Amino acid sequence: MRHALSIEKDIREKPTTGPWKEYEPAGTAAATCSCGFATGTIATAEASRLARAHLDELKTPRADAT
Repeated sequence: MRHALSIEKDIREKPTTGPWKEYEPAGTAAATCSCGFATGTIATAEASRLARAHLDELKTPRADAT
């Protein structure tokens, strides 16, 4: 199976007095993979760590693989 991993960072609108909108990082993100792996919305650093761990797990040969 081909794995396509992505991390989507959340943003939030900043209050502003001008006629435009401004955005800033919300500090949360979600990691998903085409295999079905999904973290849900969690802290950005944790989403990144779990995504790396998911990829590392794929590189490690399984003991039950034949």
